[in-house]
Amino acid sequence: MQLELRRALEERSRQLAAAEASERGLRRLQGELSDSEARFRNMADNTPVMMWVTEPDGYCTYLNRVWYDFTGQSEDEALGYGRLDATHPEDKAAAEQAFVEANAAKRPFRVEYRLRRADGTYCWAIDAATPRFGEDGAYLGYVGSVIDIHERRETEDALRSAKTLLEAVMEAVPGVVYAKDREGRMIAANCGTAALVGKPLTEIIGRTDREFLDDPAEGEAIMANEARVMIEDRTEVLEEDVTYPDGRRPIWLSPEVPFRAVDGAVIGLVGSSLDITDRKAAEDQLRALNADLEREVVERSRERGLIWQLSLNLLSVIDLKQATFDAVNPAWTPALGWRTEEIEG
Repeated sequence: MQLELRRALEERSRQLAAAEASERGLRRLQGELSDSEARFRNMADNTPVMMWVTEPDGYCTYLNRVWYDFTGQSEDEALGYGRLDATHPEDKAAAEQAFVEANAAKRPFRVEYRLRRADGTYCWAIDAATPRFGEDGAYLGYVGSVIDIHERRETEDALRSAKTLLEAVMEAVPGVVYAKDREGRMIAANCGTAALVGKPLTEIIGRTDREFLDDPAEGEAIMANEARVMIEDRTEVLEEDVTYPDGRRPIWLSPEVPFRAVDGAVIGLVGSSLDITDRKAAEDQLRALNADLEREVVERSRERGLIWQLSLNLLSVIDLKQATFDAVNPAWTPALGWRTEEIEG
């Protein structure tokens, strides 16, 4: 009986010791977890981006200090599903749907939307998150971040507007308008360029003349000339015969101008070509007409000279103000017996 009691007491002692060890381990784990959470919060609160954490059902349990500073929300307003209230009304439904679908699929997601700032202004932001999984593979929710991209978005919108304006201007200009980079690749072109080479813009943009022209030798010559213009860094205006795919050979006036980066380095070339065939024909006609007029003037002058020299009538040019003869023809000499130089003046 005593032996059994002693064994029971020993077993009880072992159980108590094991319980105490387990409790000490639990307290240690709790302390480590608390320290880890504190380190995470400290890191998250001092990161330059907004951060959030959700449970598997999508319930938000943590938002860092940057979120509250940016949005002006309080914890009571933001935790749970309240953080979605800071989304622009026009973007809220799409942003919420993207989150719900990704959460159900337990996959990463990324969405852009307008986020309300503390002053009431809406700014464009990127919201991206990665799912968390436990050691046993159980889904634990998301860790996400929100980055203010308003300035970048405004810059992108301005670039898009500038691109649209440039395309409209290029199409409004008659003839051919294009831009190439330093390597000779086409980076912009209008429909006139496509018509000239007989290929759609999709086959021109991003390629060199050597690659999209039917005659590679012609492409090489064009690229060599344009490379020279960029190296010499000067504007050049050429008159050139151009061959269309249908065999027409109009005359083009083609200026080429290098363009530069912010630091002043030449990074490409802008060119245009305008059909001046009709103008050149008109100029040729005008030159021919002028030549005819000049010949007629010469002939008329010669005729008048002969009349002045041979006429028997007394001809003169008189300065009425001075009452003197400026010029007289030879007929005055036999009539008066004076030489013409004696009469003039």
